[in-house]
Amino acid sequence: MDMKLSNRLALVTGSTAGIGNAIDTSLAREGARVIVNGRSQASVDDVSKIKSAAAGPVQGFAGDLSTAAAAEKLMQHHPNIEILVNNLGIFEPKPFEEISDADWKRFFDVNVLSRLTGGRYLSLPRGDLARLIYRTVEHRFETIFGDSIARMDQDGAGVDVVFERAVPRRFDLVIGADGLHSAVRKLAFGNESVSEQYLGYVAAAFKSIHSENLLPE
Repeated sequence: MDMKLSNRLALVTGSTAGIGNAIDTSLAREGARVIVNGRSQASVDDVSKIKSAAAGPVQGFAGDLSTAAAAEKLMQHHPNIEILVNNLGIFEPKPFEEISDADWKRFFDVNVLSRLTGGRYLSLPRGDLARLIYRTVEHRFETIFGDSIARMDQDGAGVDVVFERAVPRRFDLVIGADGLHSAVRKLAFGNESVSEQYLGYVAAAFKSIHSENLLPE
């Protein structure tokens, strides 16, 4: 499938590993001119997988884009970015009660809002993101579509999983990453109302047909 990305300049923040790396690899395979971003020069230079998949040039930018200085430097070097995937995310592993209001605001500013977008909230449509990820892993991993987990039974050696449609199977590990209201996490930990806690933030999103006319000059 041709996504018509040939020669388009694309930046995926935090793309030296994980999901960001997979997105950059897919964009490179589609012919986009990708900019790989990581906090250290060594991590940016170690992108052999992306380069081997690239149909176009691969560039690198080392810098922590959660800081204003790095974001400004990036825009000076690459002012004409056409595709932006704000994959960057931060968090600090410490007890919940020790996270201050200032920390929560910093997490929200970096993870949801972005210095690269002038504080405007942007998101990649879920279907586009899912397609990019699937095309990266389709020949490497088994993928099950159109099914859900109905029951899980865990013991010391693994997890027995009963599906809604497919035959039961046994796995070494099950990770519940199926969205905000995860059915897998509910099966494992019970009703989400037991652990859910409102943190005082509200987010809203909408799609505009003529969104380019809404951006400031």
